[in-house]
Amino acid sequence: MKFTPGGGSIALKIVRRSGIVQCTVSDTGKGIEPRFLPYVFDAYRQENRSTKSRSAGLGLGLAIVREIVMLHGGTIKAHSAGADKGATFVLKLPIAVRKKIPDAPK
Repeated sequence: MKFTPGGGSIALKIVRRSGIVQCTVSDTGKGIEPRFLPYVFDAYRQENRSTKSRSAGLGLGLAIVREIVMLHGGTIKAHSAGADKGATFVLKLPIAVRKKIPDAPK
């Protein structure tokens, strides 16, 4: 929401596919320059834009998201056609198979 202006939109789609859950979040916000996409999940990295449009913050949010996703055995990727063209993040997590715990002996 931070990078989507008033009147913009954010969409969330969750799909279950053979052993994974895929969550796709898309927005019509400020987008990401293609040359910055390989670094978008790096801690403390922010895309250089004019100081007028820079956001406050340490640049840890997406790095933390990537770490949590990886700890759960998943992946996350970012896509964007460039500045002011929105962004899409695709998160994939494996579906955990729960094993039934046998009843304790009486």
